[in-house]
Amino acid sequence: ILCAFVLKDKFLAFVIATIKTLIFFLYFYIFFDGTYTSGVDDYYYLSKGTLLIKEIRELPLASIEIFNVAESFHFMYVVISAIAQYAFGEHYFSLAAINVMASIFCGVVSYAIVKNQYQNDAHAKMFCVAMLMYPDVLSWSSVFAGKDTFVLLGHLIFLYAFSNLIKKHQPKFNVVWRDDKNY
Repeated sequence: ILCAFVLKDKFLAFVIATIKTLIFFLYFYIFFDGTYTSGVDDYYYLSKGTLLIKEIRELPLASIEIFNVAESFHFMYVVISAIAQYAFGEHYFSLAAINVMASIFCGVVSYAIVKNQYQNDAHAKMFCVAMLMYPDVLSWSSVFAGKDTFVLLGHLIFLYAFSNLIKKHQPKFNVVWRDDKNY
């Protein structure tokens, strides 16, 4: 839906969504055996996300101490892990599924950056498609439950905010070109 909204081309959006989800489903349905994970790190965030869900269900919201649950300064990824597990179940693929969604937002934000800076819709669409189909982004988001996609999304949001700030405070010069004969 987001791709179709940004690209204004339902067929292209369908192709992109199909490729991204097909890689995800084929990998986790046919090939996944737990070999290609980052090991302890992934399962740490899964266990902490499960613990956070348990505490949210059992304790009043005001008494939950997120830093104690996370036992780390990476508490945002524990929250993301909890959201993923709540939505998709307590499985490794839950984190990868939420990464697929985050990668779509990466494409949307990258579209907004190019559109904002250059006012060229065609180039913004091409950049969005390039971001979504870039091999590293496909692999980070489709088969691996790492934080890389969220780091990329954070950087893109920062670039978008910074480009808006610069665009808003850009000085406007009124240069009048004159003919040499008038001097």
